Amino acid sequence: MNPETGTGDGATVARRMKEGMGDVQQAAIMERPMTTGQLPPFDAVFQRYYGRVFAILTRIVGPDEADDLAQETFLQFHKRPPVRRSDDEDAIGAWLYRVATNLGFNAIRTRKRRTAREERVSRAELPLQRTLDPEGEAVRREERAVVQSVLMTMPERARSVLTLRQGGCSYAEVAAAVGIAPGSVGTTLVRAEALFRQRYEAVVDRRKF
Repeated sequence: MNPETGTGDGATVARRMKEGMGDVQQAAIMERPMTTGQLPPFDAVFQRYYGRVFAILTRIVGPDEADDLAQETFLQFHKRPPVRRSDDEDAIGAWLYRVATNLGFNAIRTRKRRTAREERVSRAELPLQRTLDPEGEAVRREERAVVQSVLMTMPERARSVLTLRQGGCSYAEVAAAVGIAPGSVGTTLVRAEALFRQRYEAVVDRRKF
């Protein structure tokens, strides 16, 4: 699977998700008519938006967790779909991107608490195995941890705009997902990038000493 787009394996994931649903649920959600006020079939939604949802989550949590969280995003869509008030399908994408972003940052919070507990338990233990490139893996993990920690210190709107844009969303999609005017996205994005850069450089500078 392409770690940036999530394409190439979407059909397999969709099939796997369908296998976990009952026949009655599948019939109700997969064959929903595409008319005004109603949502399109689940398959169509999944195939259209999975790649972007996966890309957004990859930016937040990394590729290892992105697939599971992407599936959780679409499961939430299946269980509690948004109300569609018009033929504007961008509203569906906005809802999915917002849910994915929230799940991603919630996962980081959970991971931080879990990691702290595991580190306390394992400080005296020797590693049972090492990666083939332990130094490179350590650098990548450290870099990802720094980026995630900086994002978590930023205001919610700023980090959401930055993450959604980096995940490939258009200005219109970012505006719909975050709930701001499309004309405000550019300014908000510039400020978010400047804030991220400032806080990232501050963290890196502190680690030099």
